[in-house]
Amino acid sequence: MKAIHKVKKNTIMFCMKELRAEELSSEKKSIESIQEFESYRKHKMRKLEDFESKTEHYHDFEEDLKEKINKLEDDLMTYEMSL
Repeated sequence: MKAIHKVKKNTIMFCMKELRAEELSSEKKSIESIQEFESYRKHKMRKLEDFESKTEHYHDFEEDLKEKINKLEDDLMTYEMSL
């Protein structure tokens, strides 16, 4: 009986460690994805500022950002659902 309890306890501890490691990995991936998006947005904003006629390029910029936001949301949801 003690052996069964010990195996059960070890299994639970192993699962808890693995779950925590996966949580940390998902958080790291989420942070990296957000940082990549912020970098992309920052570069696009700088390019937009360089153009003299911003209104012409604003629509393209807006569409690009919407696509990136949707991709970011999908990635973050995937990381969350993997847990």
